[in-house]
Amino acid sequence: MAYAHKATVLIVDDDAEVRQVTRQILSNDGYLSIEASGACEAIDLLSRHEVDVLLTDIRMPGLSGFGLAREAKRLKPDLSVIFTTGFIPQSQWDEQRNGAVLRKPYRGQQLLAEVTKAVSGGG
Repeated sequence: MAYAHKATVLIVDDDAEVRQVTRQILSNDGYLSIEASGACEAIDLLSRHEVDVLLTDIRMPGLSGFGLAREAKRLKPDLSVIFTTGFIPQSQWDEQRNGAVLRKPYRGQQLLAEVTKAVSGGG
């Protein structure tokens, strides 16, 4: 019997430790996750995998999380997006985002609440 997971989350962050901890939190709650260290890798993974939620850092080398979200939505228009950041002011979130924002450092419960909301169509 195959293990059914809640949803698949693509975690994009240039910090490997953040990706690892986030993946563990999601896995413990029944989510499948895949990781990318940047936007180019994430776009490649999006083109090859079924993904329900894009969880991306905003500030990364190369293409930002905002740019990645735009590209990802072209590939998968129904994709839910959650941005993570420790740096971007609220005013820029409102101007540029099309998704939820999770402020770093975030707690496991905050992460799971946002992912659950995104999977159910609220993100």
